[in-house]
Amino acid sequence: MIVAETLMLIVDGDTGTWQRSRQVPIESSVIDPRTGAISRSYDYRSAGFNITVDLRESSWRSARMQFSVQLGDVISGGDDLDRRSSPISP
Repeated sequence: MIVAETLMLIVDGDTGTWQRSRQVPIESSVIDPRTGAISRSYDYRSAGFNITVDLRESSWRSARMQFSVQLGDVISGGDDLDRRSSPISP
């Protein structure tokens, strides 16, 4: 069984955007040089992809579409951790 879902409805001269993403926590840490206390905070960034479609109707039988795809750019890493298993950080 195939189930279909309409992603967007676009008319001539309009732009449609479809987003599939999640909010990913990004940790930032600050170490107080006097006390050595670590202060951690988290910012949330969108990670995933967006598809944008511009539609221009040429005639009743044809149309011109321009697609744009953007991918999220959250990178995992860490200075003292193995990069393959480290938490997501800026």
